[in-house]
Amino acid sequence: FMSKPVATENSFVATGVRVAGELQALVISFDSKTGIIQWQKTIALSADDTYLGMGRLPGQPVYQQGLLFVNTNFGIIAAIKGSTGQFFWMCKYPQYKTNILSRSIRFEEAWDYQTPRFSFGYLLISPQDAPFLFVVDTLTGQIKSKIK
Repeated sequence: FMSKPVATENSFVATGVRVAGELQALVISFDSKTGIIQWQKTIALSADDTYLGMGRLPGQPVYQQGLLFVNTNFGIIAAIKGSTGQFFWMCKYPQYKTNILSRSIRFEEAWDYQTPRFSFGYLLISPQDAPFLFVVDTLTGQIKSKIK
């Protein structure tokens, strides 16, 4: 697992990466009493030659009003129903261009890792594979604003 777990009503959830020919950003939910996996979702895929690596892994999920919000750092933000693992929405965001990836990997042009925050119905999220802080509508997944 790559993230600290987050608690929901009856489970705890963490993100991870599986290497299976390509890198898969995962979200896994565990029963809080037994530790048994309740559900598991692949959110995004990345080929090895475009993966940012070296610390660029899915971020810690955050939980609010029955939804888990996950920053993959693979170009996707997702909202997932915490109880079932069903996608509520997925949002693709603009990533760094390929020629900037090496500088991003060395943290020269990357955001410091930050857990996403909520503000007045919006999710504030700063993926490490993008040059922007995104303001995302928590109900629709629509990017309302980008801040550089």
